[in-house]
Amino acid sequence: MMWFIFVCVFYAGYSGVTAFKFYVYDWPEVDVRASWPRAFSSPKRMSFHVSHSLNHGLGEVVDAARGLFRTHQYSVWEIFWRRLLESPQRTSDPEEASLFFLPYDVGMDATTKLSDGRLQQTNCPKMDAVLAMLAASPYFRRPGGAEQHFLLTSINQPMSYYLTPQCTRLYDMCFNCTKLSIDVYPVKMFRELKREPSRAHKWHSIPFPSNFHHGKDVTRLPWLADREEAGRSMDMRPYSISFMGTTMVTATRCKLLREAIFAECDGRPDAECFASRLQTHDSVANLRPVHAMSRLCLMPGGDFPTRKAVLDALFSGCVPVLFQRTSAATQWAWHWGSLEAVADATVFVSMEHFTKHPKASVDDLLAIARDAPRLEAMRAAFAKIAFRMQYSQLGAGNRHVDAVDVVLEYFAHKHDT
Repeated sequence: MMWFIFVCVFYAGYSGVTAFKFYVYDWPEVDVRASWPRAFSSPKRMSFHVSHSLNHGLGEVVDAARGLFRTHQYSVWEIFWRRLLESPQRTSDPEEASLFFLPYDVGMDATTKLSDGRLQQTNCPKMDAVLAMLAASPYFRRPGGAEQHFLLTSINQPMSYYLTPQCTRLYDMCFNCTKLSIDVYPVKMFRELKREPSRAHKWHSIPFPSNFHHGKDVTRLPWLADREEAGRSMDMRPYSISFMGTTMVTATRCKLLREAIFAECDGRPDAECFASRLQTHDSVANLRPVHAMSRLCLMPGGDFPTRKAVLDALFSGCVPVLFQRTSAATQWAWHWGSLEAVADATVFVSMEHFTKHPKASVDDLLAIARDAPRLEAMRAAFAKIAFRMQYSQLGAGNRHVDAVDVVLEYFAHKHDT
C-alpha cells in the first residue's frame, strides 16, 4: 500500500497551485528565529562552528561545481526558512494566506549555547516570548487556526534530554499544527512520545540536510561525476563495502551492530570491507572521499535509527545498506514518494541477522557489490528523485523541485482538496 498522500512533480512557475499562499510571521519584538552562536569555541562533539553558519546555513563551500558544502545536520531550520522566504508562494499579506509558518526553531533554542556553539541543554529561553506572540495572533486564535500553522524542529523528534517540559510547551499549544522534523518515529518506539501526545501528533519527517545542495553554478552531479568525467563504472570503485562511524552511540542494539561491523571488516581486506573509525559523532565526516569510493555504504543506526550519512552516501553514488525499517526507509515519505522508491535505491539487511551472522551477511553484500548492473540500476532509481531529497541553494530557481518544494506541494494539495 502506498504510504504517501500524494506524488506531484511540478515545474517552473508553480502552475496549478496559484491559489495556495503561505505567510511567515514577522515577530520583530524578539529574535525568535534560529540564532547562530555569538562565538564558536567549543571543541565538544556536534558543536556548531563558524563555518557551519556560512552560506545561510549550508556551511563552507567544498566544491561549488558539484554543489558540495560542509553542512551541519542541525542547520536544517536556517536552510528551510531561507528557502521559504524566497518562495513565490509566500505572501506578505496574512489575509491572503491559507498557511502560517512559525519563525522559531525550538531545536536551536533547546540545544545551543550561544557563548561557544556547544550543544547543551538550555531549557528554551525564548519560549515564553514565542508562546505570547503566537497567542496574540488572530490567525492562530480563530477556529481551526492551529491547523493552518506549521513549524520545524531542527533536532530529532525524540530528543527528550533537550526537549524539556519548558520547550515542549510549544507542542502542547500547537497540538493541531503540522510539525516537521528530520526524523519521526512511531509512538511505540520511544516512551516519551507515548507519555506526551503532542510529541507525536501531526508530525512529519523531512530529509536531513545532506552535504549536496543544487544551485545555478552546479555543473557536475556528485552521484554521477565519476562516470561523466572518466567513464568509470561502479565496479571501478576500490571499496566494495564501507562504513564510517563510531561505537560511541546510546542505542544498545545499534552499538552491538556497529561492533560487529568493525570486527568483521577488520578481518577482511579493505577492498572487500573498509571501515573508518571516527573518534566521535561528526556530521561532516562524510566529506571524506570514502563514500565516493564505495559501492555499498553500511548505515547502522546510532543514537537514533536514521542518519544524515544515508543521504550523503546517496549523493556520492554509493548505495546505502539499511538495517532498520525506521532508518530512512519509513522516513521522508513525501520525498521518497513510495516504498518502492526506497527499495529500488537501497539494500536492506536486518540488524539482528547481521549481528548474529556478520560473515555471511558481508559475503551476501559482496555478491551485490560485484553486480555492477544492479548497482547502476539502483543509482539510476535514486537519480529520478535525487533533487527532491536535497535543499537547493538560494537563487537556484525552479528548474528542479527540492525538499522544501515537496513540503509546499503537500500543503498546496491539501489546500486544493
